[in-house]
Amino acid sequence: SLRGATLDASGNRGGGLIRIGGDYQGNGSVINANQTSIDHLSLLSASALERGNGGNVIIWSDDTTDFQGSIRAQGGLSSGNGGFAEISGKKRLNISGSVDLSALQGETGTVLLDPENIVITNGTAPTNTATTTYLSSNYVERLSNTANVSLAATNNFIIEDLSDNELRFQRGSAVTLTADSDLDGNGAFIMLDTKDFIDADRGNISLFGAGITAGRLTTDTTGTTGENAGNITLVSSRGVTVNNISTNTYFNGNGAGNGGDLRIEARNGDIAVDGLIKTWSLATGSNAGSGGNVSLEASGRIFIDDEINTASSSGENNASNGGNVSLIAHTGDIVVNDIYT
Repeated sequence: SLRGATLDASGNRGGGLIRIGGDYQGNGSVINANQTSIDHLSLLSASALERGNGGNVIIWSDDTTDFQGSIRAQGGLSSGNGGFAEISGKKRLNISGSVDLSALQGETGTVLLDPENIVITNGTAPTNTATTTYLSSNYVERLSNTANVSLAATNNFIIEDLSDNELRFQRGSAVTLTADSDLDGNGAFIMLDTKDFIDADRGNISLFGAGITAGRLTTDTTGTTGENAGNITLVSSRGVTVNNISTNTYFNGNGAGNGGDLRIEARNGDIAVDGLIKTWSLATGSNAGSGGNVSLEASGRIFIDDEINTASSSGENNASNGGNVSLIAHTGDIVVNDIYT
């Protein structure tokens, strides 16, 4: 337990290493705690103060971790990227603390939460069960203000029907949501309302699991000249079903960025997209960027209910290339309405 504690591994030329209750994912030489608890008055710092990258902060337990404190592993003031933080209980995680892995002059770092089962809830999260961690959608969204977010469940990952119909991440932040993180073939990623959005404007979205059922995924960027949309990746050891996907760039003027790339892989099943796939770039004036590439590969069938659009379009002149499209169905049909490149 840490109670009102300050642990400082910051350095002028780079952040250091803090490990509490174990090492990364419970591996390594550090003896693992059964229970780890850090109260709201405790601060863990591993920042780069002048230049260099933020350091690493690892919080682990073999059973339950309770984290209410603060972690800072920022990049240096003049140069450097944000650090890395893992906060995990192997079975469950009670968490309400803050994490800052930002960088003024570099890339934002990543925070990893990886208990046994994860449920993202609508509204206030209920009390955790013995093997299930409940996270409110608001808390998950707030994490992305100062960190890229990686949530990994050993077994199942479920997103409940959300009242605002979206899980919206900070602009430019990357999000990785993983079920079956131990790759034993047990653990699906499921959005209970497939009309809900996961929105990561300009950031990347990555979903993994032994089966994926997802809603609407978007990394669109609008109204910013030259900014590229994020990429979307879905990889399943079984099948993939997704409602709608868009990685578009749109600018009302000259100079739209590039559309994001899409990759979907179903290693032992089908791919079904219930709506559109759009990775286009559109400038109402001149100089549109390139459309994003689309790559779908399934062991079985590929079915797309609507169109694939990877075009580049300018209202006046200087459109770029449309994105490439690759559809591979090893043992089934390929069905798609239209393809625009």
